[in-house]
Amino acid sequence: MKRSIVFGLLLALVLGVFSGCAGAQEETVATLEPVVETESVVNTMDEFLAAIGPDRTVTLAGGTFNLADAADYGRSGYSAWYRWENVGDGYALVLTGVDNLTIRGAGMDATILQADPPDANVLTLEKCFRVTLEDFTAGHTQTPGFCSAGVVDLAGSMDVTLRRVGLYGCGSIGLSGSNCTDVQVLDSHIYDCSSSGVSLYRCDEIRIQNTVFSDIGDRDQGGYAVFSLSECHGTLISGCEITGAVATELLDSWESFDLTLRKCRFTDNRVTGSAFSLSADDYAVMEDCMFGDNVIRRWYSREGWNGTFVDSQGQEITEAAMKKMFATVTPQEPLPEQTTVEAATVQELLAAIAPNTRIVLTGRSYDLSAAAEGADGENYHWEEAFDGPELVISGVDNLTIESSDGILTGHTITAAPRYANVLRFEGCTNLRLAGFTAGHTPEPGECSGGVLRFNNCDTVAVENCGLYGCGVLGVWAVSCGDLQVKDCLIYECSWGGISLEYVSGASIENCTFRDLGGESLMVYESDGVLVDGQDFFGE
Repeated sequence: MKRSIVFGLLLALVLGVFSGCAGAQEETVATLEPVVETESVVNTMDEFLAAIGPDRTVTLAGGTFNLADAADYGRSGYSAWYRWENVGDGYALVLTGVDNLTIRGAGMDATILQADPPDANVLTLEKCFRVTLEDFTAGHTQTPGFCSAGVVDLAGSMDVTLRRVGLYGCGSIGLSGSNCTDVQVLDSHIYDCSSSGVSLYRCDEIRIQNTVFSDIGDRDQGGYAVFSLSECHGTLISGCEITGAVATELLDSWESFDLTLRKCRFTDNRVTGSAFSLSADDYAVMEDCMFGDNVIRRWYSREGWNGTFVDSQGQEITEAAMKKMFATVTPQEPLPEQTTVEAATVQELLAAIAPNTRIVLTGRSYDLSAAAEGADGENYHWEEAFDGPELVISGVDNLTIESSDGILTGHTITAAPRYANVLRFEGCTNLRLAGFTAGHTPEPGECSGGVLRFNNCDTVAVENCGLYGCGVLGVWAVSCGDLQVKDCLIYECSWGGISLEYVSGASIENCTFRDLGGESLMVYESDGVLVDGQDFFGE
């Protein structure tokens, strides 16, 4: 009886305590106030900057907004939500610590956000949260051209959406970011960027969907990769179109687990290295993608990365399988007939450089340094190589330079600057050089430039040529395909005879090497190399 009474009293006491706690809790809970967003329609750069802040929607009217037009351009302390960052040739706009901001334009074709300095990102979001950019286009005023900075950069931001935006060159990268989470790029267009379309480092939960990437990479030198991912986890690239790129890779992924490439269309791209560089421990899935009319010599990187895609069932998609499923090289149309032009002087040689042209050397000596003070031509330009100008022939298809009689010692092309290659070709196809000698002027000293340099060139034949020092290399080919060096004499070069880097398909036949400072043939990251008909790798 006593136990029942005591238990009843204890139970009543416990219930009373909990009841009292519940009552106290109900009294202390505060009702959350709804977030009130401010909406602003702006017509000038100053109005745009004044409207930046948390819990706001800023609508840009149609027209062009140039960052340099801001009254406080380059000065700090006018707002807690943005600052101007000195980048050497101007100032970059950095939005910092903003939560719940939407920047909306009147449409991709109607509203343009521009920056002048090529070293400045157009817009940087630093440690921002819940930001939406939509319905406008952003880029630099210097277009076409070359920029060292990108368009939109995300630095430690979360929950960022880019929807129906255009990001264009000369921004080097359309969208870059580091240490970000939950980033979406939807229904957008990224184009004319000289290096990459998207480049992300240590970012998680990335969605790139229904977006067009066009003309990524410099036309002559090429870009890096359309997509560059490093230590990123959970990336989906879906329903995108990638077209007109000239790049070392289409996708470069390093230690980026859970990557999916789904229902993407790759057309009319030119890959100078390998299409995909994947680290071996990445889990990368490819589903229902289409490739057509691309120049792709190799699908996966040979060394260092060694990763491959798997299909939706987890089966490896090997190099051989990729080659079997997809055409790797655009079908070649018959080459147009060449127009023959005789050149007795260096000025005539330069004037004749053009596509579908056969230049016949009838003179004895062609000193490029004597013509270097002239203006650039339509198909060539001069680049400063520390101690003098270097001739660069770019983007020319179906060009032949040969002597009139095939006597290589009777026709010599020279350059004086020791840091310059004698002849440098960028992004050219169907080249034939034959029957002449090339090298640096015979003055005392050493060289840092080579004799013939080929970058991103395809179908190149060097026949019956004499290539001499003090050039460091006789033939220097980087990211090229289908290269033939035949019946050549290569001598007195300080580094070696021929260097092949990222070359797919090369034939070295009946060549003579003497008095070299290194190996006759050096091969790095290349395949399909034949020396006098024998496989260089012995495979």
